[in-house]
Amino acid sequence: FKSQELNAAIQPVAVLRHFLVQPAAGTADGVEWHQSMGRITVCCPLEDRGIASGDVSVEISSCQIQVSISGQPLRIMTGNLNGTVISPFCWWTLQDEVLRRRTRGADSAWTRLNLVVHLVKKEPRAWRELWHPQGMKHPAARGSYAWTQPMHDACSQDSAEKQLISVQPGFRRGLSSAEVDEFLFAPDDMCIGVDAMQDSRTVTVQIHFDSEALAVVQQSVPLEELLAANVWEDEIVVFLRGDEQNPILAAELCGRCLPAESSWRLTTSDRYRSRQRDVAGPGHMLELVLRKHPQDQGSWTSLFKRCMQHRLMLRNYDELEDILEALKEDALPPERRDDLWLPELQRMLSEWREERWAGLPEAQTLHRRSEDLASDLRSSETEQDHVGNNRLAGRHEELARYSYVY
Repeated sequence: FKSQELNAAIQPVAVLRHFLVQPAAGTADGVEWHQSMGRITVCCPLEDRGIASGDVSVEISSCQIQVSISGQPLRIMTGNLNGTVISPFCWWTLQDEVLRRRTRGADSAWTRLNLVVHLVKKEPRAWRELWHPQGMKHPAARGSYAWTQPMHDACSQDSAEKQLISVQPGFRRGLSSAEVDEFLFAPDDMCIGVDAMQDSRTVTVQIHFDSEALAVVQQSVPLEELLAANVWEDEIVVFLRGDEQNPILAAELCGRCLPAESSWRLTTSDRYRSRQRDVAGPGHMLELVLRKHPQDQGSWTSLFKRCMQHRLMLRNYDELEDILEALKEDALPPERRDDLWLPELQRMLSEWREERWAGLPEAQTLHRRSEDLASDLRSSETEQDHVGNNRLAGRHEELARYSYVY
């Protein structure tokens, strides 16, 4: 493929980073708010320009925000939110805004001090309003009864998220360019399927994700800080930020498209739900739609001249997990070990081979630079007291299993 730097210099490119929603903005009691699918920014003008960061207190829970200045509540910035947010990812700043006004026939400039609060949504969806209707109980505040230990643990986590936490001023850690683009996850940690299709006017690319894995990812990074796509006239690249050299999909189109009219969205699909660990969970999907160039409309004989895709998630997790769980007995006292069974487990591990979900049939598969998972596991068995404590397949207590998400 042509280098992105050269391509960007000679062709228009659409850089997709945020998911647009409607309504894109609104006002509530003089407070302005703007949103994408993954975040919402609230801007509140302050009358006193002498306010400093130390005078402002901002507390946020999963469903509520409370703001006070010099110990006095700021009513227009206090209340139940219309949706849920991830409070540790939220942040705020005081910003000066230069405005112009006309007085006595002459334009003059003046500066307004704004309190700007950035909220990261827990669920990627559009909010119709900023605040939850008064007099109605917030859905996130409703209690639930725990029948099992996992349900009890989930309730405990929900209760903790509903507690207000004090948010310090300044940009949230992870929003600088260096930290946002730090490598955290790979496509084969979460992708279970890739589809591509066309009609006479558009080309559609769909990336399908495992719901469990995506939930784990969202604990570390919001989706809008993770997913990215670049679209040129004759090329498309979909990747995870921080891992551009190993894209989910990189393809050279057989025809031309209009980059400026490209769109993408996060939605759900049942097509690959059967591939998920939790088949009852929603099937999350990233969908990109490319508008064909007017001179290249119609049915193309093939969608891609060349296509590269990252390898997808493992499909034989269960076999690996059973072996690793049994081998953990190696950490038990000798009287509790089954010396006859241990060599058999070691043989099963040495013979285990990874099987992965299939992607686009016409695409070549990209591989990680490290060795395959099976060889990493076998080498870790000889280097550690017992297997299961390596980087690629670690015990994840929330999933109650060994996870390839690390």
